Amino acid sequence: MTRLTKSQLAIAVAATLGVLVTTVLSGQSGRGGARGPARDGIPQPENNAMVNPYKMLPNWPHLGNIKPGAAIGIVPDGQGGVWLEHRSAPAIVHINAAGDVVKGFDGPDGKPLEFASSHGLCRDRDGNFWALDSGTFNDSPSTGVKGNQVFKYSPDGKLLLTLGKAGVSKAGEDTFIEPTACIETPDGNILIADGHWPRPTVAQQDSTITAFAALGVKVNITELDVDVLPPVTRNPTADVSARAAFEARQNPFAAGLPDSLQQALAKRYADLFAVFLKHRDVVDRVTFWGVADGDSWLNNWPVRGRTSYPLLFDRQHRPKPAFEAVMDAARRAGADRSRPAIPFSE
Repeated sequence: MTRLTKSQLAIAVAATLGVLVTTVLSGQSGRGGARGPARDGIPQPENNAMVNPYKMLPNWPHLGNIKPGAAIGIVPDGQGGVWLEHRSAPAIVHINAAGDVVKGFDGPDGKPLEFASSHGLCRDRDGNFWALDSGTFNDSPSTGVKGNQVFKYSPDGKLLLTLGKAGVSKAGEDTFIEPTACIETPDGNILIADGHWPRPTVAQQDSTITAFAALGVKVNITELDVDVLPPVTRNPTADVSARAAFEARQNPFAAGLPDSLQQALAKRYADLFAVFLKHRDVVDRVTFWGVADGDSWLNNWPVRGRTSYPLLFDRQHRPKPAFEAVMDAARRAGADRSRPAIPFSE
């Protein structure tokens, strides 16, 4: 079977589903960060499937003494700068067009604001910010005293409202399960994406998308993969820094995935895409967390040497039964090209 590039794999999926291809391909885990020729003195990702209309500004922003953290929420300020929520302190900073930090929010103790794990930032029509603290992904000193909360701040950093209970992760009318994102709805309400549910049921996916559609908002499916390996951590987590000691039972399929699990993986993907295609007038985009198994972040996580199989293509970039299952779901849905397409990206 011919080995396809990652760009070709994405196009193969998109062509059958009848969707727009918008792939973002760059060096990933196990690939060594391969780079192509430099443009404007800046190395470019190898085999990028898109023409990039943007130009990277080197050495931007200028954080000074602020330790850089993972950028998890960015809101343009309308003047060439941005409001940034990142996993550092202060957790929310205002950066002007020149790249200088002009403001940072403080916490109730007067020290730079810090969250257990920053995980989303949006702004409402009144100019107020809604910042999400999803909470710790694993057992850390902050567990029980921080996280699982949503905060509303005025433009000058004054805390106006707190939702959720610090350190309490559970479903409820006044609690969250690791909130992850927010957006203002057309009627001015704030919609909060709540939960790192590891395996939502088909019914949950269906009803959730239906509820979002009723609010007049579009839906993006992001970071999609399906882990078939036995869990290692006590609680569901996507913390890439989590580590555990190696045990052979935690890496049961080093030589390959058994057919029974290949079929189980295929059924899971088929069920999911049946829902996505059912709601293709609402679903704007489906983004996988990688294309081929060898690219997945789940390899070597949270145990070094662990081999994972969560995606549609194997390590030789050959389609798996899961790929065929997704294609079958598209054919069963009719793949009506007259209906709005679901963009595919990686």
